[in-house]
Amino acid sequence: MDRLNNLNIKLHSLVIFRNLLSDGLIIKLSELLSMSDKPPLEQVSCYSSFVNHLFKEDINLSNYILNLILEDENIFILRQAQGLDIDNEIKESLINELKILEEISQLTSKEVKSFIKHNSYLPSWKNNKQTDFYSTYMERVENISTLGYGMYSKYHVFNLMDDKIRPVLNPDNIKLVDLFGYNRERKAVVDNTLSFLNGKPAANVLLYGDSGTGKSSTVKAIANEFKEKGLRLIEISRDNLQAIPVVANEISKNPLKFILFIDDISFQDNK
Repeated sequence: MDRLNNLNIKLHSLVIFRNLLSDGLIIKLSELLSMSDKPPLEQVSCYSSFVNHLFKEDINLSNYILNLILEDENIFILRQAQGLDIDNEIKESLINELKILEEISQLTSKEVKSFIKHNSYLPSWKNNKQTDFYSTYMERVENISTLGYGMYSKYHVFNLMDDKIRPVLNPDNIKLVDLFGYNRERKAVVDNTLSFLNGKPAANVLLYGDSGTGKSSTVKAIANEFKEKGLRLIEISRDNLQAIPVVANEISKNPLKFILFIDDISFQDNK
């Protein structure tokens, strides 16, 4: 059995990180690892298709796979986040799978091209040689209260759509320094947020005033300012207020801190 096929078998043995097998690039990687016995045209096609997908995300294969691992929501990280006991079998599986994924991440384009029965030009990708996947992953675990896991590690602003929390891919990048006026009121909101992040008593906040006075901008700027401290923002429309208990239940065991932001509530009589 050649090395590529062996790596493919190892890839499909994943249990803790099995979600990775549904990633588009990993699917292409699996096809690449199984190309050894295919004719040259299919080999070249598998290779080029994989590199095309990789170049769209990251030219470095090691970086890409490591980021998938760090952002994965799996049984180990969920139990860790909730402070639950983790069986030794799960811990041993985690260690073994991180070794497998680190080995796969070291697969070079030069090595793969040596299996291709054709001498045409094929582009190369990069690898990192010094990354210890286990140490890096455990560092993420130790800092889970600020770095998060799953989609909450990749994004910091979310909204509620169809009763499901979804990430906002391109949130407003407004900063606190960009805002002018209402400094005393804004400072009160910032101080309250910092108290919340530090595990001290904090109040629910109602911001009211005329349109354009910076209420929404203040909330979004605070979310941007303190995302590195573990703050996340979930925006809920006034038409979805009935879903708040569901959202609260979903995030209740998450070690991150969440602002549930309800914008544009009017107390005026519309008659």
